[in-house]
Amino acid sequence: MSACWSEEVLSRFPVRKTRAQKEAFRAFASERFASRGWRVAEETGGIARSVNLIVGDVARAKIVFAAHYDTCAALPVPNFIAPSNWAATLLYQVALGVCLCVPAALVSAAVALLLRLPLVAGLAGCLCCAALVALMLCGPANRSNANDNTSGVCVLAETILSLSPDTPVAFVFFDHEEWGLLGSSAFFKAHRAQMQDKPLLNFDCVSDGSHFLIARKKGWRRNAALDARLQEALRGLPEGKTARTAAAWTVIYPSDQAHFPCGAAVVALRRHPLLGHYLSRIHTRRDTRFDPVNIAALREVCVRLCDSFSG
Repeated sequence: MSACWSEEVLSRFPVRKTRAQKEAFRAFASERFASRGWRVAEETGGIARSVNLIVGDVARAKIVFAAHYDTCAALPVPNFIAPSNWAATLLYQVALGVCLCVPAALVSAAVALLLRLPLVAGLAGCLCCAALVALMLCGPANRSNANDNTSGVCVLAETILSLSPDTPVAFVFFDHEEWGLLGSSAFFKAHRAQMQDKPLLNFDCVSDGSHFLIARKKGWRRNAALDARLQEALRGLPEGKTARTAAAWTVIYPSDQAHFPCGAAVVALRRHPLLGHYLSRIHTRRDTRFDPVNIAALREVCVRLCDSFSG
């Protein structure tokens, strides 16, 4: 059943960017989960009117699993993150920023040359830069997003379909992560009291790479029993798959867990001999790698975590 889910999402709902595309996906997911006896609700909030899909009872849940379901805009170059290699990651981001400024500088120089009006030239450059940023956020959808973040969506869905609705767990499919974590921000504001100390495990880009990094925030790390449950759940990964936990402040991985005091992020990484473990290809048409072994392995991790709370 779960494998069929992944195949169906990849074939029928590969892009979830427009309002209609998101509505179609949520309707499909809601019907499937409700048919298994799960409580399903949509929650709208925040400056962008983000629509989060909530499965289960957040108030009753001992742990919350999350993933964003929205699709990013297509970019000519991939986003690159080496979570433990701050220098490489920051240098790459600076280089992207410089590349963004070049067209704006050219426009500004052209206006200055033609009109000889420095103020107008500066304004033209700023407008060009703003337009490029808007295009990065709201431009045409990336048609290939197997890893970012169909993979996280499938981990949640396959876990839901593997558990009883009586399990003390909740799942949240966040909207507008690609616009700056807006959906998760709205969810945290609506459930602040409930989520202050409740663990949230966020899956973002988990199907391209054999090494799982789990970055835990301070609230998670201070809960020794919770951390022990996580370590135990990570035992027994398939051959060739490895996992490492790290303090969130020691690595770079910006995603929806950032809003939650007891949050943690899961990401799959490849390894480069010089750069270390890294994530790439996302936000481009090359984001096509979808390893079903990763999805199944993380589903089992989630199930074991739930069993540890139910036992």
